[in-house]
Amino acid sequence: MAMNWKTGTLFAAGLALGVAAGVAGVLSLNDEKAPASASPTSAMGAPGAAKAGAAPVVAGGPGPRCTELAPLLAKGPDGDGKESLQKAAGGASDISALLLKGKEAAAGERPRDAEILFLNACRTAQAANAGGLPAADAQYQLARHYANAAAFGAARPKELYERANRLYSASLQIYEARHGASHERTKFAREGLITVQQVTGVLPPLPESAVARAKPAAPVAVPAPLPATPAAEDLAKAAAQKAQAERAAQAERAAQAERVAQAERAAQVERVAQAERAAQVERVAEAERTAQAERVAQAERAVQAERVAQAERAAQAEKAQAERALAARAQAERVQAARAQAEKAQAEKALAARDQAAKVQAERALQNAREQVAALPAPAPAPRRTTSPSFDCAKARSTTEKLICGDEELARMDRDLGRLHQRAKEAAPDRRAFQRNSDAEWQQREDTCRDRECLRNWYAERRQELSAAAAAPRPAVRAEPVVRTAPVERDDAPPRRAQRPEPVEIALPPGTASGDAGTATMGSN
Repeated sequence: MAMNWKTGTLFAAGLALGVAAGVAGVLSLNDEKAPASASPTSAMGAPGAAKAGAAPVVAGGPGPRCTELAPLLAKGPDGDGKESLQKAAGGASDISALLLKGKEAAAGERPRDAEILFLNACRTAQAANAGGLPAADAQYQLARHYANAAAFGAARPKELYERANRLYSASLQIYEARHGASHERTKFAREGLITVQQVTGVLPPLPESAVARAKPAAPVAVPAPLPATPAAEDLAKAAAQKAQAERAAQAERAAQAERVAQAERAAQVERVAQAERAAQVERVAEAERTAQAERVAQAERAVQAERVAQAERAAQAEKAQAERALAARAQAERVQAARAQAEKAQAEKALAARDQAAKVQAERALQNAREQVAALPAPAPAPRRTTSPSFDCAKARSTTEKLICGDEELARMDRDLGRLHQRAKEAAPDRRAFQRNSDAEWQQREDTCRDRECLRNWYAERRQELSAAAAAPRPAVRAEPVVRTAPVERDDAPPRRAQRPEPVEIALPPGTASGDAGTATMGSN
């Protein structure tokens, strides 16, 4: 915050008000025209006011909270009391502005406004936690203001001195921790605390030597006038001249002391002003560094937030894309399932239509066959059979058995295969396994063969297998039947439904194709 010469002058004057009062009171003791008693404000915060041997009693723990302090000074005339307490807000620049305004109010004889401004500065510094120095500066200015007000006769002096004592102690602790014991600010706070504690009786009073220096000089005895004689007149003139010379010398010494005091006061004010300007520059620089760090942190947080937002948007887009792909796949699967269902229904309809047409065609063919059979003449008597199969044809029920019974060659092949089957069974090492294999072969013939050619092929292949098994010393028994191709049906033949053959009990003599004696049950697996 830039300051012009007028503002700087008021700033320095406010800061040095208490110091100048103390210095002027002490230095005026050397003047012949000094008052008979010293002012109580002659040492309120001024360097040199307290003896170096005095040690202040510093209160332990944290200093007072300015938010808990209520104003003590009453409103005065000439507009004093316009300022009001405010909530703590702002930064280091606001604290410096409040302190400067408080010093200007104190210099302008507005103690109530100065107290309010110093309280606002202290509240803002403590609430913002703006380091130790801004709070210490506000506490020091407030303590010095209370001490000066009490010394100049303000109401409630005991409370003013007590509050000044606490605030001086708090600022002294911060100054010693930050600057050390030899710093100028530390000295000011220590001497102000010593003076307050000497006035209130916490510390012993000033030494007698200081009190003696404060007393006025004893009057010089003036001799009675001598009779008017020439010698006496000469002596009187000489004494008058001597007294005049002494008064002139004394006036010169007083003027010299005044000049020295003025120079010291000016130097003190300049030093205080320089220290305050340096502190102000340091606070502004610290505030600027803090603001810069805050801006950098804010920019980093913004960048981080943008990255997180971008990542979230990318994740949401990817999730939406995956959901769309999943929905499209599900839709395609539903379409495909519907299409397959439609194709299945269409195929079922076509199959049902085909079955219906085949059924109608079969019924027509059966009707035609019945009509043709009815129109045929009576069959000629069957020729006498010369060869019978290995089973009783009177009990034949399956299609293959009826074909075998109706064909002389097939009957002979079945009879020969029965005898060969008996020899192979006798030569088999495991007759149970052999019998299971034979039953499987017979069942395969019953399931697949529907015409004479298929039966001839089956008998030929089975004859080769049994011949090899009967000739081998330890013939291997086949575990599974031989798969043979069923005959191809003609297109004009009526359709047949695949069905399991009904069980048939037939009497097989010894040596039949199945290899069992007596009655055997033939049927489904």
